Amino acid sequence: MIPNPRFNIAATQASDMHPQAKIALTYEALVLLGRIDESIARIEEALGELAEVNRATSE
Repeated sequence: MIPNPRFNIAATQASDMHPQAKIALTYEALVLLGRIDESIARIEEALGELAEVNRATSE
C-alpha cells in the first residue's frame, strides 16, 4: 500500500514544520471549519422550515 502524504503530517510535530507549512495547514483547517459551519447553518435552517411545516399540518 502506498502511504498518503496528507496523513503523514499528523505524525509531524508543529515545531518541526516550516512556518509556511504551519500557515498553510492552519488556513486549510479554517476553510474546512467554515464549510462545516455553513453546512450546520443550512441544516438548522432546513430543520426550522420542516418544524414550521410540521406545525402547520398538525393544526
